[in-house]
Amino acid sequence: MLGLCLLGLLSPALAGEREVAKCAVRQADGTLRIRWIEIDEVREAQRALQRFLDQEAPGEGRQVERCIGAREIFSSAQARAAERSTPR
Repeated sequence: MLGLCLLGLLSPALAGEREVAKCAVRQADGTLRIRWIEIDEVREAQRALQRFLDQEAPGEGRQVERCIGAREIFSSAQARAAERSTPR
């Protein structure tokens, strides 16, 4: 089965491997917090984490802004610029 995954013929989720996503969550006070979620498909992470946060603390106003796969590389400079431009 691993060979099929490596060839791209079978998704890792179907092979029993789960993906890990890191998500930027805007807190009620305006700060950002990184939350990690293990999920079958990274593209479902934002919606799934938002549902979890809404159930964990309803009315607290936490908002999932973006999720990326844990293996994805992002620009630190862009992240700092986005943080600087975020109103408090």
